[in-house]
Amino acid sequence: EEMSHQLLPLDTWPAFDVRASLLEGGRIRLHLSVDGTFLDFRSFLVLFRELILLYKSPEQPLPVLELNFRDYVLTQRAQESSPAYQRSLAYWSKRIESIAPAPELPLVKKPSQVKNHRSKRWESSLSVSDWSAFKETMQQHGLTQAPTLLAVYGEVLATWSSSPRFCINVPVFNRQGWHKDVNHVLGNFSSFTLVEFDYNQPLNIVERVRDVQRQLMEGLQYHHISGVQILRMINQARGKIAAGAYPCVYTSLPSGVDEWDSSLKSMITGELGEIKYTISQTPQVWIDVHVWYESGG
Repeated sequence: EEMSHQLLPLDTWPAFDVRASLLEGGRIRLHLSVDGTFLDFRSFLVLFRELILLYKSPEQPLPVLELNFRDYVLTQRAQESSPAYQRSLAYWSKRIESIAPAPELPLVKKPSQVKNHRSKRWESSLSVSDWSAFKETMQQHGLTQAPTLLAVYGEVLATWSSSPRFCINVPVFNRQGWHKDVNHVLGNFSSFTLVEFDYNQPLNIVERVRDVQRQLMEGLQYHHISGVQILRMINQARGKIAAGAYPCVYTSLPSGVDEWDSSLKSMITGELGEIKYTISQTPQVWIDVHVWYESGG
């Protein structure tokens, strides 16, 4: 209860908390709270792999890396004078001139009135047979998984939004392969893009998915501008801080790495024990839909 929604200070070490409960039969339940400011999904994978290595062989030192997160950030900043960065800047400067706001959803109370933010998690799943049939239908129309499920999320939000035009915040995994050790570094390499839905346009679901797919591809193409920069540009253009708030989020693993989540769970379960409870919380986020793939479903 203490750890599930704790807010750790970001300016002092450590930005994590580890505790253990002693259970009957000599068993131990480990509780781990980590501030996600510093870690993206791949970093969690790396972290747990290293924890398992140290747990099994505490005297064995971890491999020494030739790159750290600061090196990566400095390399990234050096790209700001490149033609690719300038193309991304021009794309987003043009796009935010008319970009839609967040969905206008019915609220029980104003967010400013919420004093103690508590996240709740609901889980549902598609069986292997249902998911296989769904994928087959997508493939018949030349559609891929992430944009299709994002379009479904858009359909649900459109049912409740009083505005037919809105954007969904979509995190992207943006770890650039500038160095051989980059995939072993702990850090938050992720960013996000904004995907716009306009239900004034009478598109069928396949057309809607293709439009989402196009926007996601453009977001990847013009990724040199971070999501934080995009929000700052929107705030500046509209003259108020709240203009750039996009609290409806869609988080999906990158295409082609569906096994990431299941491998993380199986790795932990196989080496450390059963996962009993998980929760995540993000500032200024109302709804965060997580999509992951497990055992073929």
